[in-house]
Amino acid sequence: MRIMLARRFAPSAFVLIVAIAWLSVDVPARADSVEQAPPPNGVIAYVLTTFQPAVYQTADAKAECPNGLIANHVEQYEAQFPTEEARKAQREKYGYFHNRGKNGENVHWFPESIVDPVPFREAGGKVAFGLNLDGKIGPNDFVSPDGEAGIDNELYRVLGCIAGWRDGGAMTFQNEVRMRDNPYNRILFVLSGVDNLVNDNDVTIRTYRGLDNVPLDSLNKGVPGSTQRIDFKYGQRFMHVFKGKIVNGVLTTGPADYVMPWSIVGDGRFSADEQWYRDTRFRLKLDADRAEGLIAGYVDVAKWWWAYTKRTAGKLDDYVRNSPPSVWVALKARADGFPDPVTGKNTAISTASALRFVRAEVINLPKENTTQRVASASAKN
Repeated sequence: MRIMLARRFAPSAFVLIVAIAWLSVDVPARADSVEQAPPPNGVIAYVLTTFQPAVYQTADAKAECPNGLIANHVEQYEAQFPTEEARKAQREKYGYFHNRGKNGENVHWFPESIVDPVPFREAGGKVAFGLNLDGKIGPNDFVSPDGEAGIDNELYRVLGCIAGWRDGGAMTFQNEVRMRDNPYNRILFVLSGVDNLVNDNDVTIRTYRGLDNVPLDSLNKGVPGSTQRIDFKYGQRFMHVFKGKIVNGVLTTGPADYVMPWSIVGDGRFSADEQWYRDTRFRLKLDADRAEGLIAGYVDVAKWWWAYTKRTAGKLDDYVRNSPPSVWVALKARADGFPDPVTGKNTAISTASALRFVRAEVINLPKENTTQRVASASAKN
């Protein structure tokens, strides 16, 4: 399954061809029937190199965005103040064009201060990346590109027709660069109790925040085998345990809550953001050097909005080419999980993101990782 499309930043066709070729060989092909030797002590670790919202896209966007991409800040501003006289009066009274709330509020920070005049255009179609989170197949669910029914990914409806969240957009670029280059975002996956990387019905996955950079090759592709250290001092909230199994080389986990570091603006010292997932599931294709696949779950609408607002403040918001009031309304309308016990309104929205890892050597593994293989083997016997 190919989740992310080739980035279109390079001007030459040659570079684009090289980039596509790189993606096409990211996970080496292998026959699922070949049994691989277990990793030493049943433990194998991976470090994250790529994290992107799993936005399904066609070349011309007609299938998912038949009415076009959403109106951005400037287009909404011009529709709200349709004459030059009206725009001049707004600027003289409130200055910056983001301050177009009823009383001059900055609509980025106060999205409910105005209703955007141009209707929001959400992503549609039948196809989306993601997983079946609620165990049901509903009439409004998506189908995955591989034909799996019941896919829950309502955040895709909100982001799918925003230029900045699509290939070549500002947020995809920021995610790609910052998750790779920002040490704050260093995410480690440690699998223990692994008898076989092709088929194993009982493995344990522990998540940590790492402390070290990932070496890159000339194409900015992560190089397997780097040394990593776990952050035990400040990374406690990023430590989680999942149970899973490996079938035909694909790791799947059961649901559990998960918090990951996700600082896209700055280096983490002044913008130490997090992404909170509930009922989180992973589906990753594994081999001895790499892993790639999906994380899916429900993100809290208010927390996601706050993190999104911090990331797209100021000029970056214009580069993302969206309009905050419209996005905020769409988020609340498409929330599909975890209803508030008092109001009954859903507080979380289903989502999926694409992940890529390379193998790493973690030099300060805690004891529970190294002893997991013995415990797992005893349980199986």
